[in-house]
Amino acid sequence: MPLKRVISALLLALTVVGCGPTAPSTKQLASIKIVPDVSLLKVGTVTQFSSVETWVGDGGPPPGPAPAWSMSDDSIAKVDFSGRVMAITPGTTSLTVKRFNQTDSRILLVMP
Repeated sequence: MPLKRVISALLLALTVVGCGPTAPSTKQLASIKIVPDVSLLKVGTVTQFSSVETWVGDGGPPPGPAPAWSMSDDSIAKVDFSGRVMAITPGTTSLTVKRFNQTDSRILLVMP
């Protein structure tokens, strides 16, 4: 067997052995909260909301989807994937963020 193949085989074996099983994360999302604490918006304005997550357990947060943002009435205000809200017309709507099994909502009042 050529030396190059032997070295490649040894490196592959060491890589596989060195990548033994890892302990699964036991972290759980305990809560999610919308910030900032703003509920009054003016038509035509853009407000960036974000989520604050509280995790419990060992290990790092497990991989998973980013928080999902939604609006109960997107004719009043629209939200994008990052939590950016555009106030469109006067009225009341609800902004919601969800990740895993946790949700938070905020009533938004859009003024002229």
